[in-house]
Amino acid sequence: MEGRKTGGRKAGTPNKRTVHQERVLAQAVEKLAGKAFKGDALAFLQGVYKGTLYPFETRLDAAKAALPYEMAKPVATPGANLGGEMIPLVERLRLYARRDAIEASKDNVVELKQPAGRDEPPSRV
Repeated sequence: MEGRKTGGRKAGTPNKRTVHQERVLAQAVEKLAGKAFKGDALAFLQGVYKGTLYPFETRLDAAKAALPYEMAKPVATPGANLGGEMIPLVERLRLYARRDAIEASKDNVVELKQPAGRDEPPSRV
């Protein structure tokens, strides 16, 4: 009897898991029949992920969908550096020292000395 099915479910018969899922869904529909949700979509999603009526995967999907409306995404703020470029700390400290010396001098003439081993002005990296 090759190629002939001799046992198991007949073709088209749902398995036990599918039958169980359909039964649970039908019970949930019966519970909610005639009871329209009074809140907005966010409140509905919060109710789904905070409750225990639904499986974990469904609750996780509801939490993911609600997240952008509950918490704002962090916004990158431009730094205080020049032109948005990264300037090493040592260079920034030298620039700050120079700025402070210029501000402290007011109208006096001040000669700024080049640090030892430096022949060129501070560069931006």
